[in-house]
Amino acid sequence: MKIQLYGVRGSLPDSDQPQKRIITTENLLNEFSKSPIPDAGEFLKSVPNLISGGLGTGTTSIYVKSNNTEDLLIDGGSGIRRLGDEMSSSGRFKAAPIHILMTHFHWDHLIGLPFFSPLYQSEAEIHFHCVQGFSEEALKTVFKKPFFPVPFKMLKSNIKFHTLNPRVVNEINGFNVIPYKLQHPDPCWGFKIEKNGKVYSHCVDNEGDKMSREALGEDLPIYQNVDLCYFDAQYSVSDFFDRPNWGHSTAQIGLEIGMREGIKQMLFAHHDPASTAEQILEMASELEVFYKNKLTQSEEKNLGLKPVKWEYAQEGTVFEL
Repeated sequence: MKIQLYGVRGSLPDSDQPQKRIITTENLLNEFSKSPIPDAGEFLKSVPNLISGGLGTGTTSIYVKSNNTEDLLIDGGSGIRRLGDEMSSSGRFKAAPIHILMTHFHWDHLIGLPFFSPLYQSEAEIHFHCVQGFSEEALKTVFKKPFFPVPFKMLKSNIKFHTLNPRVVNEINGFNVIPYKLQHPDPCWGFKIEKNGKVYSHCVDNEGDKMSREALGEDLPIYQNVDLCYFDAQYSVSDFFDRPNWGHSTAQIGLEIGMREGIKQMLFAHHDPASTAEQILEMASELEVFYKNKLTQSEEKNLGLKPVKWEYAQEGTVFEL
């Protein structure tokens, strides 16, 4: 499987705050002028990728791919616009039906759908899948005045809606998809996606306040036998405790679950629209201290926590499992 990130922001799209990006660029130029590295390209390699590249602007949109036509899209955040344009320019929408998994129906996970170009192509067949069972109602609301000028009936594609069965295998376009319930104010379902012996777990929007195996209960398996877990880390630790029941988590919670359950790699995402790359880098430094302390505690007390590879999500990144 390949996992490509088209949108990693939460709550609202963000322009990556151009003024602050300009300041970042100015700071990098100043550092380069003082650096012993004479080549600009080599200097940029020494700069953290989050700083040089930024976080990205789009809200949640993930592309899970196995081959040219065995693929899944997750959520319709603003990041799906670019993915749709790529599918249209490549002719992918003609090759086979497009399948979109919907976690839930908050605006940041719907906002890109009116701009998903295959919806306007008569040759496209598009399937929406969700546990909640009202994806048709939600989509028709989006394509309705005064929210959007184009009514649903004017979409040219062949659109179909499907209700997923929770906590069991649903076979979708060559993938095994198992929905598990996440902790969110409105019902939100994460997805454990299996293909070719590899497993990707999608776990946003998710407060993570239920951490123990007992509290997670029948939804625990979304964290077990996982190669890559995409986990909600919208908040710093202090912000997390100031926002109870908002439905979003912090990387420390995800990392602790990942270490306990033996997840191979954690990917922290759903960045707050106000978060800058510099702030995320600071959060990563705090998380590194937390991670090392947890490993030390595990060794001293024989807790059985396992090392986990982790990073903060950046739009455009591709992960190959």
